[in-house]
Formats: sequence, structure tokens, C-alpha cells
Amino acid sequence: TRRHPLRRWEDDRADHAPATRRQRQAAALRVDLGRHLAAHDLALPDGDTLRRALAAQPGPALAAVRAAVALPGDAELPPRPAHPATVTVTLSTLRAFLESPLQAWARQVLRLRDVEDEDPVAREDEPLALDLPQTTGLLRDVFLRWLATPARSVREVYGERIRLLRALGAAPVGVFAALDQDHHLEVLRAWQAQLTTAGGAGGEVAPIGFGRGDRGQPVRIRPPLALAVDLDGAPVTVELVGSTSPLGHGVPPCSLVLVAAGEPKLKHAMRGALDQLVMAAAGVAVDAAHASLVLTPGSSRRHLHAPWSQAEARDHLRLLLAELLSGSHDYLLPIEAVASWCKDRSDPARIAGRIRAMRSEQRSGGFARPEGWGPLTSAAGLGPPDDAAAITARRFEPLLDRTGNLEGDDAEADDA
Repeated sequence: TRRHPLRRWEDDRADHAPATRRQRQAAALRVDLGRHLAAHDLALPDGDTLRRALAAQPGPALAAVRAAVALPGDAELPPRPAHPATVTVTLSTLRAFLESPLQAWARQVLRLRDVEDEDPVAREDEPLALDLPQTTGLLRDVFLRWLATPARSVREVYGERIRLLRALGAAPVGVFAALDQDHHLEVLRAWQAQLTTAGGAGGEVAPIGFGRGDRGQPVRIRPPLALAVDLDGAPVTVELVGSTSPLGHGVPPCSLVLVAAGEPKLKHAMRGALDQLVMAAAGVAVDAAHASLVLTPGSSRRHLHAPWSQAEARDHLRLLLAELLSGSHDYLLPIEAVASWCKDRSDPARIAGRIRAMRSEQRSGGFARPEGWGPLTSAAGLGPPDDAAAITARRFEPLLDRTGNLEGDDAEADDA
């Protein structure tokens, strides 16, 4: 039998077409360059950096590259494609960028999709249990529906939603359903108790939807938030769309963050901080304080976020959007490592140390994922960027400096 290579240039046959030989030579050049840089503790630069370096030395260096990949003498290295005039970014993508730049970049810029669940019609066996993301989504949906109709019991609202999922073959039945239901109702009642203990979220609870909202839930719709952002020297209009966290529209407004497992963490506080940033940039809550209330099964934590002016908020949003959409983010900078750095911002080594610890936990069978959750299921060989502390400070310090009650947040456990 003959084993055929996965890629056409991986087989060094003499009858390869010229284009295939050039691809093989280019791939070999990348491997050699990676090995050379690794021997000097340097990371492989992105395409733009290589283009600039070659342009600065147009003599022997550029000629050697042309010879290696068999470029004709008058051919130019292809420029990076121009950005479109308008780019749409969802709030969930921007939130994910703070929590895992690698995964958000893979979705938004590389256009990679999450691994899709199997077709429910083709599934032969019913699920035995819902995983944590499915459970969290279901329970958040039930809780918000109950808040909109508090005269009904949370058990009644839960019953309606779970029956629909079972009819679709997306939730367990029988004895497994009973086990799931007991746990789900326990979490929902814990949220109810924590909400009562915390004094409520402040009036009616409904998210603000910029351009669109979540289906099936009450939402206050506003136009998309449009910002002029400089991307690689060209002005681009970025439209921010999607929903904030559920908001209690009291004084101050309060983001309600529901966590199905674990304890309050920095990433939960940052969800409220991002809500406030976007609202201030849109002119919804300018120069006004904001709160976030994190509810977990075992505890709650309320954060107060200091005001933004509209100009400050728009400037920081532009910075975050420009960093998401420009350059490459093939590195690890999970928010768990950011939380570790927050405990001592003078020690940049804490970021790399936390990533190493997460790697160790992952190898031991834990739920730690330094690459985060998204379309990339593995990030072998990646590490933090060389300037991880500077990147973290640039993106997070304006949010952290406005957020109170962070002292209890730690980064040691994984959660929803």
C-alpha cells in the first residue's frame, strides 16, 4: 500500500508541478527559520514583520528568499490584504479577546469556527448529561426568564425549558434527567438566595442590545456602536454589535453575571467593566458609576466601577478593537494569568508562571486550558508574548483601576 501525504507538497516527487515545488520550498524555509530563531530564544515573526525586514535589506537577503521559494526576479512579495471599509465585531468576541486573545483572534480574523456539535437528527443515543457550557446556558436562560416573570416558580420555568430540550434530543431523560434536574434546581435556588442576600440587581433586569439582542429574552435595542479605528494605517469603521450582560436598571446600573460553578473570578468582574465601557462609549451611561453583581452557587460579589467619560471610553474601545483586528495573536495570555499578574503588577514573571501551572494542571487531567475555549483545541508550542506585562497593562489597567473589590479574586480554579 502507498501512504499518500496529507498535503501535496509533503511528497518530494520529481513529477511535482512547479507551484507544488515552490510550496514545498517555502514550507521548508519556514521550518528552517523557526529552528534558527528557536536556537536564539526568539519567536517566529509574523508576515508583516518579515516583509519589513526583507524590504530593509533588498540585496542578498531578498535574493536568497527569492531563490529559496523560486520567485521570479521581478515578482513582488504579496502585500497583506486591505481591511474592508466596515468591520463588524460582536460584544462576545471583544469579551473573549480579553479572556483569551488567541481564540478571539482565531474566530474574528482567521474566521475559524468552533467545532460543531453532531447533528441531533443523526444522533443515535440520547445524551447522558449536559456539559458545563450547556448547563450554564440553560440555567442563565431559565433564571432570566424567571426574573422577567417572578410570579412563577423557578421550577416551573425550568420545567418548560428542559422539556423543550428533551423533545429536541438535546437533554438526558429518565434517571439521568432526574440527577441533572436536582443539580440544576440547586444552582437556581442558590442564585435566588444570593440575589436576595445581595439586595437584588436594582429593578427590572434586561440587557442592552447594540444592533441586535438575544432571541427569546427581553432586551433594550440600540443602534450598533460605530467607531473609527486605525488598522495598519488605514481608517476603518468598526461596528460593535450584540448584548451586554443582563442589566438591573437601578442606580447605579448593575450587570448581573451568573456563574454555574466555582467562585467569583477576575473575568466575571471584567464582564461588568466591559459593559460599562461600551455603554459609556455609546453615550448610555456617561460619567456615571456602574456595578456588577457576580452570583455563584456558593457566594456573591458586588463590584463598583468608577465612571468613564465618553471620550475616554471610546479611546479605550478603539485600542482594544485595533489590537484585536491588527497583527497576530498566536500566543497565550489567558485571563487567569492576568489575574495572577494583578496580585503583583511589578512582577511580569507571574504571567508565564501561571501559564506553566495551567499547563501542568492540564497534563494532570484538570480543566485548566491556557489556550482558552474556542475553535483552537490545542496550542502546543505557544507561550506568552515577550511583552506580556506591557500588553496586559495596556488593555486591562484602565478597567482594573476603575473596578473595586478585586482583592478576593484569585486565579487558581476553573469555572464558567
